[in-house]
Amino acid sequence: MIPYLLLLSLIVLAGALTYSEKFTDRYSLLRNILFIILLLFAGLAASRGDAVQYKDAYEDGFGPTFEPAINIIGNLCKLLNLGIYTMFLLFAAIAIALKFSFFKEASNKLFFVTLISYVSAFYVSCEMGAIRFGAAIGFVLFSIRYIEDKKIKKFVGIILLGSLFHATTLLMLPVYYLRWQKSLTKSLLVALVVSFLVSLIDIESLIDAIFENYFPQAIILVKYSTYFHEPAYFTPALLKRILFFLTLCYFFNTLKEKQKWFTTMFIMYFLSIIAFLMFKANHTAASRFSFMFSSVEPVLFASLLLLTKNKIAKLSIALFILLYAYINLSTALISQTDEFNLYLPYKLFFQQ
Repeated sequence: MIPYLLLLSLIVLAGALTYSEKFTDRYSLLRNILFIILLLFAGLAASRGDAVQYKDAYEDGFGPTFEPAINIIGNLCKLLNLGIYTMFLLFAAIAIALKFSFFKEASNKLFFVTLISYVSAFYVSCEMGAIRFGAAIGFVLFSIRYIEDKKIKKFVGIILLGSLFHATTLLMLPVYYLRWQKSLTKSLLVALVVSFLVSLIDIESLIDAIFENYFPQAIILVKYSTYFHEPAYFTPALLKRILFFLTLCYFFNTLKEKQKWFTTMFIMYFLSIIAFLMFKANHTAASRFSFMFSSVEPVLFASLLLLTKNKIAKLSIALFILLYAYINLSTALISQTDEFNLYLPYKLFFQQ
């Protein structure tokens, strides 16, 4: 637990230093140092999610149950005898670089506040766990700029590239349509109605039919056992997203004016909630899609600091974000059962 809390504290310290005149001109240097630290912390960790799965696949060779990106990168690392931790480092580098690029442009001077929320809620599970999904989320976030710039070809290209890491990115495609409807309210209502209609479909049977006709038996066994075993249920994370979304609704006009790319992120956050309605047939799929759309949360949390110029109010919001970050990270790590706690205690590759 301590290494994770120290990592988060290091980011807090770096963010605090940027308010000192001595470090004002070293903003980029601090950001680059943190990028390297986060890369090595995740890429060289032996305590990681999906460790057994990836190690077995690396030894036996990645096959049809894995996406093209990990097939290429993983098998290339094995062919060149680079080792599995080189593969982990490459995936971490792709994911963190894309997210840093998004955070830097979307958050600007609130970059370190955004980074604090990211590390507390997304970093461990994505960059040290579901590494394919983590890299795919990087492409999702990176694509937002092309939605806002109305560059649909580049947007689709980035999403398709991300789908080579994890197919869930394809569900990001409708966001472009929703963003550029004349009425945002209409867009959200359309999304809600579609989600409700999809929820009425027997998705499990539909997926069965698709798998049976178009995919190898190996994929059927893996995907079915992973995603279709229990219906979606209400979680504390979903409650948090609903409450925070209502907060965003209340301050919508102010945040739309002050926060870059706010409308697209607002739509994505709404989708993170109704994903539980759309995929109510299976909890894992609902959680996965909800998690992907909620990946804009770190920027949205930081944007709360734009609501006021009052120093005491800003300090109160900042302290709330810090408290939430430490509690969120600690809870996420401790809440795992002893038998399946893949992240504690933290170990490097030579300690396994």
